[in-house]
Amino acid sequence: MEHTASDAPPAIEPLFVSPVLLAHVRKLLASLGVDKVISYRSAQALVPSTISRIRSTMILRRSDIDALHTPDDYSSMLLRINRHPSGSSLAMGFRVLGRMRDEGVEFSALRQLNQAMWFYSQHRQLSPLWKTYMQIVRTCGTINVLTYNHLLNAFGEVDFKLVSLLLTQMKAHGVEPNTITYNILLRLLAKQNNLSEMLSVYRTMVNWDDPATGQEARKTAALPSKYTYATLMHMAAKVGHFELLERFRTLMQRNNVPDNAVSYTILINATKLPPADPMRVEPWRDRPPMTEQARRAYDDVMALDRRLLGEMQQKSIAPNHYTYTSLMDRAFKCGGQRQALDYYEQMICAGIEPDIVTYGALYYGLSLTDAMALGDKFHREMEGRQITGGLAFNTIVAYAKSQHGQHHQAIRILEPYLRAGKLDVKAAATLLMCYARARNLNAALRAWRRMLLEYGVAFANRVHRPLLMAFARRGETRVVRWLFSRVARVQNTTIMPAEMIYALLRSYARGGKAKDAVALWRQASYLGIAFTAPMITQLFMACSVGRDGESLSAVEADMEAARIELNGYHLSVLIVGLARVGQPDRCRAIYIRARQRNIWLKKWVVQICANAGINLKQAYWDHQNSIGSSSGNEDDSKQCAS
Repeated sequence: MEHTASDAPPAIEPLFVSPVLLAHVRKLLASLGVDKVISYRSAQALVPSTISRIRSTMILRRSDIDALHTPDDYSSMLLRINRHPSGSSLAMGFRVLGRMRDEGVEFSALRQLNQAMWFYSQHRQLSPLWKTYMQIVRTCGTINVLTYNHLLNAFGEVDFKLVSLLLTQMKAHGVEPNTITYNILLRLLAKQNNLSEMLSVYRTMVNWDDPATGQEARKTAALPSKYTYATLMHMAAKVGHFELLERFRTLMQRNNVPDNAVSYTILINATKLPPADPMRVEPWRDRPPMTEQARRAYDDVMALDRRLLGEMQQKSIAPNHYTYTSLMDRAFKCGGQRQALDYYEQMICAGIEPDIVTYGALYYGLSLTDAMALGDKFHREMEGRQITGGLAFNTIVAYAKSQHGQHHQAIRILEPYLRAGKLDVKAAATLLMCYARARNLNAALRAWRRMLLEYGVAFANRVHRPLLMAFARRGETRVVRWLFSRVARVQNTTIMPAEMIYALLRSYARGGKAKDAVALWRQASYLGIAFTAPMITQLFMACSVGRDGESLSAVEADMEAARIELNGYHLSVLIVGLARVGQPDRCRAIYIRARQRNIWLKKWVVQICANAGINLKQAYWDHQNSIGSSSGNEDDSKQCAS
């Protein structure tokens, strides 16, 4: 039987792809060095950390691979792997795809190709992902929203500019976004800290008729999910917009989206604590004791955490390991070591396996106290569970050991990452801090120069600044000047930048070196360098701690001559300094003038002056009474004259 041309299947017309999008993607892949197919070994470094630290619950046997023959078989196996993402799923996926290539089997249906795109998107395999997309464009003749979701998820993480191009291409192909599309956009915008755009995306998603009142019109099928509200609530809490957080929680309940472990974890973390400074130089033994007011505030925070955990249990919402890790971290920062360890016991009893993040929170929290032996015990327990610590965890361990005087051990932990060129900013700053604490400035200089050559000037500057401020807080003026001399040599400049002046003033304030602080102030004024408000505060602080009344009066006179307006914090430090050098009349005069001008001073000003025998409040009321009596006498004299 002869076949005519009319019996042949019709040729599929390839879909149009924007040349701008094609050029942008090709340029991106070339810049990343992934324009060729990536092998398993070279691709391991690109796996997101959230996937790489998950232990696999799926076992891929040899018999499972031998049973694969048709494209549907391979597609089903990829679906199983995609539904169980873990640190070993990348290896399993490459085994399946390698066997498929060796057997000469190819995907042709859109459903099968989307499974391959899901796998590549999860593990950030950009080049195979884009090649699969182009295969869909050429051969399938149709495309759906899942395809673009995979592209947005992977490429949006690497280059945010591609998001708008992909959305334009998606619209050109007549594909409408779904809930997952909007969730991906919200997550990418959250990484950009762009709350206003997130709200705009949410309005588009629910198709608000009146954004001011929040009235929603159900005209679209893209209904918000628990992930939508979790992303929005997390961003609102991150920027401190707690009214917006409560509003989204109300909307979530109104839309019949139940509370879950993620939303409660966000609510737990929404109560802000004093930020932990990873670059603090003071060891835990040198830190001042917690005041009674701070103790009560921390107790209230822990009570609120316990109440939220109780609500979860009443609603039969099982906390996950992120919830328990957040509770442990907050309890440690509040000084509740016993409470934090109790949360860990609850986590183990609930059958939740701790991961590297949990052990990192435990080790860091125990390093804030004298329980380092218990921290080492958890470290051994982690190794017994075959959980390997990465750079982030080893940075915590090195920082903790340095806090307890074990500087050389901390250096040995981080030096291999320096030699391998795998340091990030926190790890690099911690390593430099350990060198400096060990009094090995030459090694610190060599390490900083190596970072400069391997990571560039921007990275080296980001590393030296937190280290600079840490030593400034400690009062190590010599180290501060040494760091500036090295940075100035690299940048080929002799002008002292603003952060360097602030660091020096802070180190002078810590050491009470009033003369040096005043000399720096006058040198900066001569060079035309404007002093910021924090610099002026540290200048007054140096004179106050040094109890140098002459320098304090000279600085005050210079401020008046330069017509610099002092704020409440400046005047608070100035009044305390005058009280320390024995000038009570001047203290009262400045306090009265500030009250008359409605400048709010710090609460501790009155108490410190009272300890020095100066009653500021009484002086203010005496002054007010004297003004009232004098005005009354003037009125009486006018009446008598009339």
